[in-house]
Amino acid sequence: MKSSLLFDPRDYDYGDATESIRSILAEWMEIDWFEPTFGTSDQCISLFREHQRLAHAQAPDLFSSQPDVRVVSGDRSDFMAWCQRVRSQTSWDWKFSVLKHLSSQHAQARNWSLQSEGDHGSLAHPRPGDLFFVFVDATAARQVIWNNVMPTPPALDALPREGFAEAARFYISYAHNDALDCVKWQLAERSDDMTANPFLPLLLCYQAGAYPFSLGRDTVVLFRFAESGRS
Repeated sequence: MKSSLLFDPRDYDYGDATESIRSILAEWMEIDWFEPTFGTSDQCISLFREHQRLAHAQAPDLFSSQPDVRVVSGDRSDFMAWCQRVRSQTSWDWKFSVLKHLSSQHAQARNWSLQSEGDHGSLAHPRPGDLFFVFVDATAARQVIWNNVMPTPPALDALPREGFAEAARFYISYAHNDALDCVKWQLAERSDDMTANPFLPLLLCYQAGAYPFSLGRDTVVLFRFAESGRS
């Protein structure tokens, strides 16, 4: 199941990072969620290790230089079990305590913030491809809010909210944050050079059909859907 953009990124100017952001949006659209895909196990491991290498270079206190990365295969029930396992972890939160911190550290180091980005203009009524919009509340305070430029797959939206669909929505919400952090990285870099962006290999990992589950600083499982999981 793939997403589809409601706009053409070529119609939008994203400043100094325009081409890289267009590329990130294109990579997101190529992810065929929760289906067996083209990537081999070795390719998936290589992509994740590249993410880890770039992340470790930026924040060695948060990311191991030599994590244990292994691949497992299964069906939707197995995927649901892995989602439940990481959601029940209390001492390790890879997405919000590690990846978000990495993104925030980089933005601070580059003196970038979403608020300052929004101060360049008012987008109270954003077009579909605008990255963010400005909301002015009753106290006249300006809030800059990300626009939903990367929607979830329509096929997922049509499923009941329980069971696999609930786990899938949980996982895509995390992956969506990775995609936004990938965009944020380039906005903070003010450049189209993505060679140091640690979030890009994560998107490519999803695209290759691998779903990382981090069990701790040094242990990562890459889940892949077996052929029998296709529906």
